[in-house]
Amino acid sequence: MFRVYMIIGIACVILLSCFACGKGEALVVFAAAGLEDAFTELQLMAEKACGRSITYTFAGAGVLCRQLKDGVVADVFISSSVYYMDRLAEDVAIAQDSRIAILENTLAVIGQPGSAHVFGREALRDLLDAVPKFAMGDPKLASVGRYAENVLRRLELTRSTNERILLGDSSIQVARYVETGAVPYGFVYGSDARLSGDHGKSSPVYQFSNAELSEEPIIYMAAVLENAPRKSSARKFVEFLRSEEAGHVFISEGFSIP
Repeated sequence: MFRVYMIIGIACVILLSCFACGKGEALVVFAAAGLEDAFTELQLMAEKACGRSITYTFAGAGVLCRQLKDGVVADVFISSSVYYMDRLAEDVAIAQDSRIAILENTLAVIGQPGSAHVFGREALRDLLDAVPKFAMGDPKLASVGRYAENVLRRLELTRSTNERILLGDSSIQVARYVETGAVPYGFVYGSDARLSGDHGKSSPVYQFSNAELSEEPIIYMAAVLENAPRKSSARKFVEFLRSEEAGHVFISEGFSIP
């Protein structure tokens, strides 16, 4: 009889341990690269809100979308464009009622420190026509590349850009190209332009208006994956992103709230 009780006791301990491990699993969040600084600052508040530790993977939205389509398991996807959220939803089910717009951003051209600001699209076109090379995100990997591609098409540059564009996998990488002198100018998010400029690593050259971005406004979308292993915590995390506390941090990092 004693052996029976021992076996039952051991089984209970194992079951409780498994349960504890399950509750302790970290929430897995795939998020656009430009959110890293803001999410790092929000980490403790976000973990308190969702009741779990959080593990982030930051990269270009296109890169993350491809990984999720290939079967990588995550709980939350945060895209820097509606486009990549739509593409993901075509192949990987998302909880549609959890899908929300959380942030807005702008597009800017930055130059190396001391670069002059230009006014008007014609001046920007002349500037980009004159340089041997400039940088932008790869449209296949990063939303910032799609936005830059749209405005470049409308600028109607007279010189071919095929051999003159250095592609990056994120806005942050494009900013690094400019900051290190690899290229004189680059297309980045307004939030990254502000961060780079505040540290004296680059200078603002041109800021695109909302009207110039009306073809595809820069909107960050968040959604819980339908097969998320930690769906309840994932929903709490997404809800937290719309909180007042999170909003203050996002605004301080150069984003705006829709």
